[in-house]
Amino acid sequence: MIKATLICGSEAVEHYKETNEVPDSERFEESGCIVLPKEFRSEEEFRAYVDALDEVDGIDDYLLVNRVETEDTDLDSRIKNLLKEGPLTSLYFVQAMEYFQKHIAEKTDEELRAMFCYLFAPGVIRANARFIHNRLNNLPDDHQ
Repeated sequence: MIKATLICGSEAVEHYKETNEVPDSERFEESGCIVLPKEFRSEEEFRAYVDALDEVDGIDDYLLVNRVETEDTDLDSRIKNLLKEGPLTSLYFVQAMEYFQKHIAEKTDEELRAMFCYLFAPGVIRANARFIHNRLNNLPDDHQ
């Protein structure tokens, strides 16, 4: 993953060139300048974005600054990498799941819906939490 800050507009670009500081977007808002954090999944996506900026009418002055490349930024990869840190990490996951099981058992269906921004049904949340808890503790899938 590549992260960078897009600075568009001559005043904001000039500010960055003079100070080497990303300008406050509100300060330059009236002049139509834009300051946006951007994320790209690959170098190819980054290059395509730059090429598109070069082709767009009306964007004459821009910079992409503070470019940082990171690896494995999706949640699954971060969890897998975290587990490599040592045996206590696994213990913390087990304890967190134990706490989570108890926490959701005390919640009403409406509280659970709100907790997960209405993305999942309460029964699905409880079943998935139980499944993960059972797997972490080497219990049969049907263990309550």
